[in-house]
Amino acid sequence: MAVGLEPYGQTVKDADGELRAMKELVRILKHEGILVLTTPYIGGEPLRVTSFERVYNRQRLGELTKGLKIIKEDYYYPLRSRKRLCWLRLSKEKMDKQTFKEESGIACLILKKP
Repeated sequence: MAVGLEPYGQTVKDADGELRAMKELVRILKHEGILVLTTPYIGGEPLRVTSFERVYNRQRLGELTKGLKIIKEDYYYPLRSRKRLCWLRLSKEKMDKQTFKEESGIACLILKKP
């Protein structure tokens, strides 16, 4: 979610814009409704915010999914092999121990409103 970031038409950078947007999505999602979320992810490392994107860590992803139950979660770690980029599926625990240099990983979550 790029809410509050300059390249997406925002005139003022909003550090918590995506949290407010997600709160509104949870509000309008019907009871037992399903939300699929994919986002850049860096596990246990500090949150990265640039003018172009937010790359979520474990703590911020928890804040983002507040009020929703995680039904399924998959995490993918980027591996470079020569000029090719491959994605290795890891458990949440292993993903949180990885270090990220150039590319961030990906979190794919299926969430349900209780």
